[in-house]
Amino acid sequence: GGYGSGAAERERMMIRSECGMARSAGASILDILRMLESAETSVRGAADSACGAIERDFASLRALLQSKEQTLVANVRREANGRLNSLVRARTECDGRMRVLQACLDQAETTLASGDEDLTNMSESLQLKQELRRLAQE
Repeated sequence: GGYGSGAAERERMMIRSECGMARSAGASILDILRMLESAETSVRGAADSACGAIERDFASLRALLQSKEQTLVANVRREANGRLNSLVRARTECDGRMRVLQACLDQAETTLASGDEDLTNMSESLQLKQELRRLAQE
């Protein structure tokens, strides 16, 4: 009988030992799971942080591009306005010169008309003189 009870005791001890090992293995597995969860949280946090940084970089790049575009548009507009103003000044100057030329032409026409009248008078005077000379010779 003693042998049988010894065997049962050993069996119980072995079962107890196996349960302890199973408990220990379970605790190790739980530790590993906690470490994995912690690592996942850490990785997720790092990924979120990196995504946030990338989004901020894109936003600042977008703002920079918009600013550059606005500056470019303003420069082109300023240049175009400058050229337009130059054209307006040149046109005004040209109009002024045209008025001066027109006045000169008008003066020249007046002088020519006056000269034509003088020539006509001289011609009539010459004809009279020739007529008087002819009469004097008769």
